[in-house]
Amino acid sequence: MCFGSDKTARPAIIPQPAMIKKILLFFAFVYLSAHVFAAPAHVVIRVPTGTPQPAALAPLLAKWRESGLISDCLLLTRGQPEKPGDLAIFETFAVLELPGEDAAERWQRDAAPLLPAGLRVRRADILVHGEISPRDSQRSVFVVNTYTTIVPRDHYDEFAQAYLKPLYEGQRAAGVLVRHTMFLERDVVGQADALAVLEYRDSDALQAAVAIKLDLRRTLTASNPGYVKFDPVKATLRKDVGGTFASLTELPSPAAARAILISVDGMHAIDLALWVKNNPDSAFARLSQRGVTYTNARTPLLGDSTPGLVSLATGATPATAGLIYSPFFDRSLIPAGAPDGTKGALYTIDEKWVLDMTREDSGGGIDEKKLPRDPAKGNAPVYPHDLMRVNTMFEVVRAAGGRTAWIDQHILYNDLLNGPSSKGLDDSIALERKGTPQTFEGFTAQDKRRVEILLNQIRGFDSGGKNKAGVPKLFGMGFISFGALQKSEGYANAAGDIGSKKLRAALQLVDDSLGRIVAELKQQNLYDSTLLIVSSKHGQSPIDVKQRRLIDRNVIREAVNGVQPDLLAHAALDSIGLIYLRDSAKTDAVAEALRARAAEAGILKVYHGEQLKLFLPTPEQDPRMPDILIQPVLGAFYADYPNSPVGKALLAEHGGMLDEDVNVPLLVSFAGAPGTVSRAPVFTHQVAPTILSALGLDPAALRGVQIEGTPVLPGLKWNK
Repeated sequence: MCFGSDKTARPAIIPQPAMIKKILLFFAFVYLSAHVFAAPAHVVIRVPTGTPQPAALAPLLAKWRESGLISDCLLLTRGQPEKPGDLAIFETFAVLELPGEDAAERWQRDAAPLLPAGLRVRRADILVHGEISPRDSQRSVFVVNTYTTIVPRDHYDEFAQAYLKPLYEGQRAAGVLVRHTMFLERDVVGQADALAVLEYRDSDALQAAVAIKLDLRRTLTASNPGYVKFDPVKATLRKDVGGTFASLTELPSPAAARAILISVDGMHAIDLALWVKNNPDSAFARLSQRGVTYTNARTPLLGDSTPGLVSLATGATPATAGLIYSPFFDRSLIPAGAPDGTKGALYTIDEKWVLDMTREDSGGGIDEKKLPRDPAKGNAPVYPHDLMRVNTMFEVVRAAGGRTAWIDQHILYNDLLNGPSSKGLDDSIALERKGTPQTFEGFTAQDKRRVEILLNQIRGFDSGGKNKAGVPKLFGMGFISFGALQKSEGYANAAGDIGSKKLRAALQLVDDSLGRIVAELKQQNLYDSTLLIVSSKHGQSPIDVKQRRLIDRNVIREAVNGVQPDLLAHAALDSIGLIYLRDSAKTDAVAEALRARAAEAGILKVYHGEQLKLFLPTPEQDPRMPDILIQPVLGAFYADYPNSPVGKALLAEHGGMLDEDVNVPLLVSFAGAPGTVSRAPVFTHQVAPTILSALGLDPAALRGVQIEGTPVLPGLKWNK
């Protein structure tokens, strides 16, 4: 092989070891430059105007970033137009940065199909970019300018370099523009969009930029030939679609890989406090030493199982979720088996509507023939999940690709957690309460079976313990024995001390079970990456059995029907009273009749009219809402046949609004937590957004959070 024109023969050159080393280093550098130092690739995703951001989008982007599939992501939500008349071309705007072209091709092949439908997804090239570091993007003001190009790509690139770059760089040099990027869509048939993403330091910088740009234009016109060349003809290069202000949405960063929620039904905050104090080496105490204990936690509104469970799972208060109590009366439904046109049906969420309540497996599930029907939906049977007006955290986790599971005492409870989609739970198991002997031995044995199922799930099996399914991302269970024994055994005194051996043993079972759960998590090397929350659906009253006063439900029924025969449509009566009338016009008269018998009926307060509207919709607004709500005095509750052996043995009940029904334990335990006590007033419907936040998912994916602005629990500093 010859180089140049010299044809004289030369001796062969034998490379020496040092030269070989240099050659190898050179080729290694070339290889690394092409692979390790490959330029990032980018994808632009737009949710079209008028289309709500899909709930699964932010969690999916966060999951990709956490896994390393994408290097970074900028997620913006549309604000006001930059100028009057500007058109918005997105509701949500995302830019994904990938490590290189190979990574982008893998993403396009394997990950892009997982995106929700209806999005505009395009590969994009960066024409111009600059930034200032560090910067506080939470304070920044973002502007997205959209242009449709009407010239070839290379010509538009020339325009961007000569005209746009000096304008952006001048603002960056002045300190007002902290980041700017001009993207040009790739692989578009026809005209491609160019998108300028401009990040101003803050609102003051945005305002100052107006004068700075005027000065820049004068300077560039006088001194920059490239700028001068394109300034008069820029309208022939692109069509200005419009500018939009946008706000930054931080992708959630997961603090935990999974979450376990435990409900100890009937347990009070004082039960947890005394147990930890008297048993400093207990599992409860050890969990509290790596967590935050909220001593002033309450269930929102009523201390009942149904609203308590729904609140924990949805981030919504019961009025918003649509379930304030069970049983309740729904004026829009038809009872099972009733003729069309029948007005109103009782709905009960417990064991009564399963195929066989005497079996732990419910006899195979919910008996559809027992369910009320909805005339607005062709008389379709109404399942518990159909009652839900907001989604559940289980649905959010499943939509983000996580596995979910729940273990409880009623299959109807589990169906609530399925949410409106009916698909919230991958693994749903309920051991029906009436399917075991109604004794200390029966209740505790059933709780032990629930714990064994949970341990199987921690080991990566399904609830049956035979099939590998993977450890759920969100799962948990409810304990029933402590609450059941509260009703039959009672407390030793008003301070909440436990004197009964059986009641103590029931709480010891919970503590021992928590110890086993922690031990299994450690065995599977999952403990430090698991968020564990212990709370309760409701409390129980009275703690002081000397205050117990059992009142015949007929006292309330007679007071209502004394105003007008057969006026009472339904009365839910426990340590609360929900009164549904056939004629709401008689509400005031019924309220006065109840007040007249307040001493006999043990009534502390009667809520109706404007007082009830302070925390519940009216029956006209919501067919499930009562006309009147009764709060008995502490210790009083209602029952049928109070003088029967069953009635005389009943020491406590739940459902009311007083402290002993609603002040429940709330312990949030996670790796790196300092072991603190918070007396901040919090509610159990803050649990769901807290769990989603810890899992790196967006709490705003919960409809309840969107409606009510439910915050995560305070004082939690994740050890990420």
